[in-house]
Amino acid sequence: MTDKTKDILSLVEQINTILKGSIGGIRMTDKTKDILSLVEQINTILKEGEPGNISKDTYSGYVGYKPQSTIDAVNTVLGPNNWGFEEVSITRDSDIDPKIFIYNIRVWLFHKEVSRTAYGQSRITKGDFGDGMKGAQTDALKKALSYFSIGNRAYLGQLETTEKKVVQAPAKELITPKQLPTLMSLLSKKGVTKEQIYKQYKVESISDISKALASTLIDYLMAKKDVAREDMENIPIEVYDKAVEEAWISEQGAQV
Repeated sequence: MTDKTKDILSLVEQINTILKGSIGGIRMTDKTKDILSLVEQINTILKEGEPGNISKDTYSGYVGYKPQSTIDAVNTVLGPNNWGFEEVSITRDSDIDPKIFIYNIRVWLFHKEVSRTAYGQSRITKGDFGDGMKGAQTDALKKALSYFSIGNRAYLGQLETTEKKVVQAPAKELITPKQLPTLMSLLSKKGVTKEQIYKQYKVESISDISKALASTLIDYLMAKKDVAREDMENIPIEVYDKAVEEAWISEQGAQV
């Protein structure tokens, strides 16, 4: 290794030492560290407020933080007098029949020299210009704040709404015309009253019970020579749901 090579390696080592306290190659001052710490606090508040502070645009499908939640988090950490924004420009897509407002905004933190500009837009629905302008303004505001990494989880696609795919339960298929007289006859023969059935299975009439439950009861009653009141009361009420589930899964309900 030549002396020249050693000198180059020494310089590289010095540069790397400097970069240990830097971000993106720029030495991080105490002031920068303070700002980053405050941004982290804001983002912590936003994250802890999820999913209640998240909204989804029904038109574009974009998921982001609600504007007021973002503003409240910034106000809580920085104080309302230590940041602000100003309008740079506002335009619309047409002077005759506008559909969209486009807002350009400048957001500053602590000093106006520390600022970021961004565009935002919003649709005009039902001729409501006021809502269109407010939507464009808050869209631009959130985007400008994101340049300070405030609310960046939204732009990184890390937000999840509470929306879940609802699994529809199978529709209840009611007792069939063939099952009804059979069940009524068995109830009478075994000394079981209709009121017992109403109470046990939370129905208002025999015709309200399901086909699957009717099959279960018919099979049960036919297998019993004598059915005491205690017997009917001991039939688990879960038999209704279980019978429906089994009939749905296997698609093979017991047939009379």
